[in-house]
Amino acid sequence: MLICVVPVRMTEAWLITHEQPIRQAVGNPNGTAPLGLPKTKDIESSPDPKEILFAALKAASGLNATRKRQFNPHQFRHRVSELTEDLKPLRKLKSFQQLEAQIKKHLATLA
Repeated sequence: MLICVVPVRMTEAWLITHEQPIRQAVGNPNGTAPLGLPKTKDIESSPDPKEILFAALKAASGLNATRKRQFNPHQFRHRVSELTEDLKPLRKLKSFQQLEAQIKKHLATLA
């Protein structure tokens, strides 16, 4: 079964809930550089989640300033979603709660 999801806001807001998938996506899972991610309660009100994600990917890369300028975060953003296994932080977001409720409702009608 396939369920298509069209997010109301940028999908990147859901990708900045925890740092480990971001670090793994850029191939630096043991990095320690601060990523500047907002607190979970502030994610949905962040003005530009895409910019936050891209800055976090650059920071997580561990590259020096020169190489960071050449770093293309676009190629890593989809990898973050693939590496996100723990949905617990997402379940704190109202938009994700609504998505889960809608999916459960739809699945119930199919049963």
